[in-house]
Amino acid sequence: MMEDDTLYDDNFEEDIPYVSLDLGIEDVRLICESIAEQQKLCHHDNSKKENLKYLENFLQRVILEYSFKVE
Repeated sequence: MMEDDTLYDDNFEEDIPYVSLDLGIEDVRLICESIAEQQKLCHHDNSKKENLKYLENFLQRVILEYSFKVE
């Protein structure tokens, strides 16, 4: 789907294995909702909260692209 977007930052190491997932859009929506809820509970760790926000934004873009192409 979104070939140009990755979750990798400047510290990405190519020699470390990564995980690839095939998910239905409802699963992606559920994960996105869960991340949003976790952000609300994560007020003590700004780094974790920032990472969660990045993941949520990425998944929202996946959902929007899916909606544009399929729905």
